[in-house]
Amino acid sequence: PDPVNVVIEGTKELTGRTLGADEFTFVLTDNVDLAAHVEYAAMYLLPIPFCLFMYTLHNTSRFHKNFAKALSIGYSVLFVVLTVLNYTTSVHYLTFLLPTQIFMLIGMSIFIVSLMRQAYRNDPAMRVIRYGVCLSVFILILEILRVNLIRFALVHTLTLKLTFTPAAMIIFIGALAASYTMQLLDLQSKEADKAILRRLAYVDIMTGMSNRTYCYEKIAEMEKAGEKYFALLFFDVNGLKEANDNYGHEMGDRFIQCVANALQNTFGNQKFCARWGGDEFVVCLTGKSVNFVDDMLHQFDAEIQQVNQSGQFPFTVSVAYGVVRSSEEQTYTLNDAIKEADRRMYTAKLQMTK
Repeated sequence: PDPVNVVIEGTKELTGRTLGADEFTFVLTDNVDLAAHVEYAAMYLLPIPFCLFMYTLHNTSRFHKNFAKALSIGYSVLFVVLTVLNYTTSVHYLTFLLPTQIFMLIGMSIFIVSLMRQAYRNDPAMRVIRYGVCLSVFILILEILRVNLIRFALVHTLTLKLTFTPAAMIIFIGALAASYTMQLLDLQSKEADKAILRRLAYVDIMTGMSNRTYCYEKIAEMEKAGEKYFALLFFDVNGLKEANDNYGHEMGDRFIQCVANALQNTFGNQKFCARWGGDEFVVCLTGKSVNFVDDMLHQFDAEIQQVNQSGQFPFTVSVAYGVVRSSEEQTYTLNDAIKEADRRMYTAKLQMTK
């Protein structure tokens, strides 16, 4: 007799034993009828998350994505229709199991061929997914053949009683875990590279301070935020050319680094404290710090005085600076403040060199 009709026309126990041999759901329940229905439903549902996963993979072709989307929709519709028929008519899940499995075989075979044809030379994580999925699909194909050999050829050997599904699931989950780990490591590596590039782009290598590019970015942020009240300070190192000419550029570099350290010690926590270029530095204060500009400048002067008293250099270290405050009494745009602070700094420099 036709095994399909035997199962459909038989008792619920026979239906349960058809897939119940896998013993997946018997771990949770001893109800043979419930176990059978859950396993049949799982068989019809299994391809849907797999297809959706394949659809969400990056670096896959448009054909691959569209095919995965169409399959997931097809399997979903098929499951809904068969579930309604199973519980409202005499049609059982098992009735369309063979056509569904043939449909699965065709779809999985196309997936294997399309995945193997795609190149992922520069994406090791995708290669792991590809081989893991292909091997899992191949094992599931073997599982479908095993089930049908038992059902239709009535072959009952010890080998055919061993289900391949757990192995497929373990390989698939292992491939996902390995791929995720590789993607995470790759992301961390890229973030580290970005941090290095950002440092090169926004940090002055000699002093470790922010550079002019960083200042422009902060200025743009302030303009966008509409900040009107701030203090802008321009600093210029006196005698840098003479230090280079008389004591060498290594001494000149030490000179710059010394002034940079004094500025960072005093203004390091402000909006920005940066090397503008050459022997010039710029500092911007916002919020309540604007009220303490004079006190902070006194602190900076004390830092420079301490350097001179220590005798680190064979010459006197001095720094000229210009200060512009944008307040309710007199408001400046940031560009105007930069120009005015630079002008005042130059005026102070001329007075100091007289």
